[in-house]
Amino acid sequence: MRFIKNGPDIPVQLIQALEEERLVIFCGAGVSMKAGLPNFKGLVCQLKKKLGASFDSIEQQEFDKKNYDRVIGLLEREERFGAKIVRKYVREILATPSNPDLSTHDAILKLSTLSNGSKRLITTNFDLLFEQVDNDLKVASAPTLPPPKPKKWNSLVHLHGKFDKHDPLCKHLVLTSSDFGTAYLLERWASVFISELFNHYTVLFIGYGLNDPVMRYLVDALSIERSIDQRIKKAYALVEYKSKENRDSIREEWKAKNIIPILYHNDDNQHEKLHKSLIRWSKIFEGGATSKREIVKKVAPNEPDSLSIEQVDQLCWAIFQSDTPSYARQFADIKPTPPISWLDTFEKRDLLSELVSPEQNFSLAGYYSRTKSPPSLNDKEIAIGRWLSQHLENKRLIDWVVEQGGNLHPQFEDYIRRRLQSDGSEIKEPYKKAWSTLTSGYLFSSQNQFVNPYHLKKIEWTKATRLKLLEFLKPQISVRKYINWGVGEKKETSDAIESTKELIRAEISLKIGNTAQSVFDDLRQRDDWSTILSDIVFTVIQYLREAYDLLEIAGVVTEEYDQSHIHQPSIEPHEQNNHFQDQTFLIELIREAIDQHEEDANKVKSIIEVLLSHPYPIFKRISLYAVNKINAYYKVYDLILDKPDAWLWRYSVRKEIYEYLPNLWDEINFIERSNLFDVIRKGPSRELFIDDLEDEELEEAVDRNVWNLLVRINYHSETGLNKKQRNLLNQIEGRRPNFSYRGTEREDFLFWSESGSRSYQTDYSIDDLKSQSLNERVDTLLDHEDHRRGLIENWRTFCSQYPSEANETLNHILRKKRFDEDVFSTAFHGLNLDVISSSDILDLLLSLSREQASLIIRSSSKLLQSISEEYDVVPTDKFYTLWDRLYPFAVKGSSSLSDSDRINQAINHPAGYLVFALIIVTNQYNLKKGDGFPVEIKERLMRVISSEQGSDNLGQVILGRYLPFLNSIDPKWSQNELIPLFDLSDREQSINLWQGYLWNPSINIELWEYIKPYFIKTFDYLDKLEGGSKNLAQILALVNTMDEYDISSKVIRKSLKKLTDEDRAEFFRWFELYLDNTDKEDEKAKIWRQVLIPLFNTTWPKERKYKSEIVANKIATVLLKSEDAFPEAVKVCKPYLVPRSERFYHPHELLETDLIERFPEAALIFINKSTPENPPQWFAPIHKVLHRIEQTNEKLKDREEFKRLQKIIIENNLDWLE
Repeated sequence: MRFIKNGPDIPVQLIQALEEERLVIFCGAGVSMKAGLPNFKGLVCQLKKKLGASFDSIEQQEFDKKNYDRVIGLLEREERFGAKIVRKYVREILATPSNPDLSTHDAILKLSTLSNGSKRLITTNFDLLFEQVDNDLKVASAPTLPPPKPKKWNSLVHLHGKFDKHDPLCKHLVLTSSDFGTAYLLERWASVFISELFNHYTVLFIGYGLNDPVMRYLVDALSIERSIDQRIKKAYALVEYKSKENRDSIREEWKAKNIIPILYHNDDNQHEKLHKSLIRWSKIFEGGATSKREIVKKVAPNEPDSLSIEQVDQLCWAIFQSDTPSYARQFADIKPTPPISWLDTFEKRDLLSELVSPEQNFSLAGYYSRTKSPPSLNDKEIAIGRWLSQHLENKRLIDWVVEQGGNLHPQFEDYIRRRLQSDGSEIKEPYKKAWSTLTSGYLFSSQNQFVNPYHLKKIEWTKATRLKLLEFLKPQISVRKYINWGVGEKKETSDAIESTKELIRAEISLKIGNTAQSVFDDLRQRDDWSTILSDIVFTVIQYLREAYDLLEIAGVVTEEYDQSHIHQPSIEPHEQNNHFQDQTFLIELIREAIDQHEEDANKVKSIIEVLLSHPYPIFKRISLYAVNKINAYYKVYDLILDKPDAWLWRYSVRKEIYEYLPNLWDEINFIERSNLFDVIRKGPSRELFIDDLEDEELEEAVDRNVWNLLVRINYHSETGLNKKQRNLLNQIEGRRPNFSYRGTEREDFLFWSESGSRSYQTDYSIDDLKSQSLNERVDTLLDHEDHRRGLIENWRTFCSQYPSEANETLNHILRKKRFDEDVFSTAFHGLNLDVISSSDILDLLLSLSREQASLIIRSSSKLLQSISEEYDVVPTDKFYTLWDRLYPFAVKGSSSLSDSDRINQAINHPAGYLVFALIIVTNQYNLKKGDGFPVEIKERLMRVISSEQGSDNLGQVILGRYLPFLNSIDPKWSQNELIPLFDLSDREQSINLWQGYLWNPSINIELWEYIKPYFIKTFDYLDKLEGGSKNLAQILALVNTMDEYDISSKVIRKSLKKLTDEDRAEFFRWFELYLDNTDKEDEKAKIWRQVLIPLFNTTWPKERKYKSEIVANKIATVLLKSEDAFPEAVKVCKPYLVPRSERFYHPHELLETDLIERFPEAALIFINKSTPENPPQWFAPIHKVLHRIEQTNEKLKDREEFKRLQKIIIENNLDWLE
């Protein structure tokens, strides 16, 4: 925390220690220099002057070594000047100056004031400046010192003595090396005092240099005590540095002495930043509650970015580090309401997680309950929750909640609900729906209670089993953060948000999670599957209704438009269906129940009745499927006549209505057909179409809808249309000649995803094209329109089989001044380069005009990439000329980015093709490490990184991918031009570069030296990196492991906290691979002892929110590779191991090792921590684990862990299962 601009950053722990009276300030000569007194060196120099002496050789030697205590000792020799004269002058030199500036002394005294008004302070100075500030100051002086214990010591202590009228000869001053020896080594009263001090207090040194003689003795005393007792309190020091160049070395020197340095820049040689910080700190401390309230009052209403860093520091300290929640309450209640941007500030400083005790499994968001009575929020959390609930109309708050996992603590949820109820009319609809979703109580959590669906495969079907299965099938809502990737205008304000989909991405997840498909496959193997379906179908229908209600609350669907035709294109089993959305499993179960009861019409009719009682098109679609199954076509006939818009014209119902109408047409009588025809003839209502359709467009749309139904009735029904009805069909086709129907099932789908091989009709085979003359082939390719798709497909194959003829054909087309996009683009994609020279292909490409090249930029760029890959030697003059011609068009084509990750876009994009080609061509130069790129390469690389397209230039993704290579060949260019663009404070280009680099990253020490600061910053932007965060986590593991990569444990810990559970698991996956590639057992144990155990002890996040099953699984996997370090590894990992669910399994892995026999106690602890109360059947091998543990060490049978596992084995029938 900073108290002034650019001042020293005082650790919050230190400030808190002061507030709690656990801090003692230790003052040296530097404190008194502002008052006009010298430091130790200055004292010796002035003493020399007063004595009128010159140093002899020994004295000069000690002076040069900065051993000023020894210099004074030498001057006190009788043959020199004697102690009496020397100490007389010392007293004169250090006498209180006239009108001294004692503002710093006053500040330190205020900081040293206890709640009862007394002072607790230490100085090694002899002067009486503190006493001059406070005449009533209680003082103790060496060698008579008080015991430095709480409640027994309340005074200023002159540890090395002071000027005293009762000691005119200054005999009690610790001034010379002999005096220091007496105080610290012989009589040891100073050492004893220091030892006792550090047992009770944190210490802050002010006014010392590391090489000061006084400091050397203090450090030695401190080191001795620390070697005896590691529990002694921490020591800090306010330390100057003169330049950025020596800052790091100074920090390391102090840390090597076990003192934590707090650095400040002494750019004026007057230590102004130190003095002003102490004065400002003292005023805030002296003001107590008043000061803190004033800080909150002045700072909180402002945007953090508009404030100085010290103001932000002070507000965070006041709210989060105070014992009382009153300042958090003030923050929540102050008007105007503090902006939501404070949330990011609190998150970056990890302050919200500090509110939560590691033992408590809750927080404002990310909460999930395993009990019915969750623990209450603390008062600070309640205040922060109240403040957040005032920002419900802010996307950043929604993003934050989703980032935490979405689940809200019940008390926080209650605040939000009350706000929605009281101010609901003022909150805009998209936000209201988003919060209604997040407070619905139906949010899916991957950390849900343990479920074990696999026993359903064989267990007897009972009412209890039914309830258990239905419990697994309950729909819940999964939410993800909506990310704007820069497509269109970025919407920052609540007014700009038009849809809930711009706030959250919501979809359905069944409680059973990602095991749904395999569980259903198992259930379908049961002999009583038909009975099960009959038993659950009506509840499943209700669950499907709940699923779509949840999606409607989330703003994803409406009762008229439910997107079911996208997620389940066909109710009937079809290859177009997928299970990307979990509600489709429910649809499949209902459909299967209908199929199973096809012979029981009454059962199906009862299902139809229930389906028709629900809104949403999906229920109409399943109903139509069901009535087709049992030929009960009349069931929905009246509904169609009553509400034709809902049944005939909605896109969602389209496929099933197409299948149903021909059957209905044959079933109903003439009058009923006439009535149905009249409804169809009228077409859909105007309300079903968008408002801005032109009249002509609207007429065509109505014609299309009416024609679609009539043409299928006429094509598929046995009765067909009568003359009058066919006349209408003929009239529509007459005015719409582009309407055509071939009677294929593909035409019934609104969307079609290609799968398998395709075959298109064509008038010209490949052989036909080969047998034609050049002119005939050109005319065919350019002018033949019938079955053109098949012709173009055969042309592609022709280009592959006969590349020389294809090249000749393309050149001939250009000579005739003609051009066709499909012909050239298809040829470039299919051209076989094996038998054509690179020069010939480049000549063909260069023959294209700029306009022609722009029209087929994708295929042209891809072909240039293929040329660079296929040929060892490429004519560089032609290559660069073509590259320069294509590149502007390629980059221009980058301007429309989709929401998918940029890596896939880049490798399939013209800009990506060209940059990759440029990198491949460098191989022709046979460049070695450090050679540097030739100017023609470098110029084009500069065009890529300086493109005006910014973040839309996907070629930069490819550059990021090849960063290690680029840095190896041309480190100067990379470090000056490319690597600085990885700074995520300029997110336009850096996102491209990082996504490219993290595609398949590698790191070396030369690259790390320059990319390190940007690497650390990247953890604040993980949501922009798509899947790259997993590789980022692996790099973090690598640099944590290798000594040569300088990165602090604090930085590692902060970075780990910002990762997701999946990414933290990837962090350990690196160690898994690392250990797998380590052959020697002793090396694996060494890695654990030197890297992983220290990691868990000092770096790994301790808060409960960072414990998860997926991370624990990886930790366990790595733990089983610890060899001789297994007991130590289990001990240090024990707090982070959690019971496995159905996804993870370790008993078998443990059995495959000899760890049980070597370390039975550790094995018992491990398997106990990994085993849930109700394990899946494949946990059966734990009885083998216990058996081997018992054989190795029978005494372990009496351990609680052993007894627990025995009980689990018996209760779950695992003692006989294999």
